[in-house]
Amino acid sequence: MSGFEKILAKIESDAESNAASILAEAEIAASRIIEERMLVSRKRETERLENANITANVILTRGKAADEAERKRMLLAERNRLLNLVLSSALEDLQSLPAEKAFEGIRSFVASCPLTGNAEVILSSNDLTRMPKDFEESLSSSVGVHVTVRKTPGDFSFGCIVTSGEIEYNGTAEGILYDRRDDLRDIANHILFANSTMGVT
Repeated sequence: MSGFEKILAKIESDAESNAASILAEAEIAASRIIEERMLVSRKRETERLENANITANVILTRGKAADEAERKRMLLAERNRLLNLVLSSALEDLQSLPAEKAFEGIRSFVASCPLTGNAEVILSSNDLTRMPKDFEESLSSSVGVHVTVRKTPGDFSFGCIVTSGEIEYNGTAEGILYDRRDDLRDIANHILFANSTMGVT
């Protein structure tokens, strides 16, 4: 082999050796890059899954809260409907009282008012039509002041309104129910829902 051929052979040998070394280094670098990218990819995937779980939990929590709020709203609405029904029924029962009992209650209310001068009693349209003939006289006698019954009825279902001077005493069923509505609702609520396991807070 000539000197020139030896030089070419050396160059070729060195080139192959360098190429193999470069290729090996390139493969190592490529493997490292791929591994790093895989790690980044797995990390991002984990983060995305965690974020998805957080979002799903938030949505689930909001959904449960909305369901609970709707359940409570519906229960409260039903309770109020039933309680209003009870109070309406109480008004109807009072309206259907016999005249004797109705006027006994009206007489008792008028007597409980601290009257110091002449008084006027306003009745419901139902009671005005069935008022006993001597009611004004007997009422005046029993309370110690002159009492007259107004000829026009009041806008209420049962009971009476007593006026004396500028003072007015409301003895109507609606007025009493309004004044005592919280107490009456508590009583009715206790009776209707004492054994209820579905509380509304």
